[in-house]
Amino acid sequence: MRIQLTGLIIALTAIFAGISFAVVLKSNAEISEALKQRETTNALERVLEFVGEEHPVLNEELKGEILVVNLWAGWCKPCLREIPELNELANEFSSQNIRFLAFSPMDEKSDLLALEKVGLFFDYELFHLSPREVNAWNQFLLKHERAGYPTNIIVNEKGRIAFYEVGYSEDNIQKMRALLELLTGD
Repeated sequence: MRIQLTGLIIALTAIFAGISFAVVLKSNAEISEALKQRETTNALERVLEFVGEEHPVLNEELKGEILVVNLWAGWCKPCLREIPELNELANEFSSQNIRFLAFSPMDEKSDLLALEKVGLFFDYELFHLSPREVNAWNQFLLKHERAGYPTNIIVNEKGRIAFYEVGYSEDNIQKMRALLELLTGD
């Protein structure tokens, strides 16, 4: 009886492991397909459609440029932590055809107070958009990803997303630097 029970447990464990493995494979395939779709979609065109024509910042003038988009908020400590690193990156690539854009859904006064409080400033373009306009960039999140701050996005000159990362990591700046070097031929 004990041997039969042990055999049954082993069989059930193997079945469960097989099902779990199949789910993981399917999930990985879905993520790979979603990543491929995100990388091949003209994201800039979709953002411009989302916000509509006549937008003062998100408009046709951005086409053909490499964009580094930083979604941030003044209350977000990781956002504030990465500002000096992004400033360094913006200065490093200032002679290239790269446009660094910081977008916040907060009102300008709140953000400026938060920056002043910690002695920070942006060495690149800072804009205050409505939460809806900031969310224009969140339409490219994958199913397993969640919107959050900071979010850093690199859009290549063809309007496609080359880098999309939610959350702060010291590695992000290095990955962004390497990608910008690749995109600019440096």
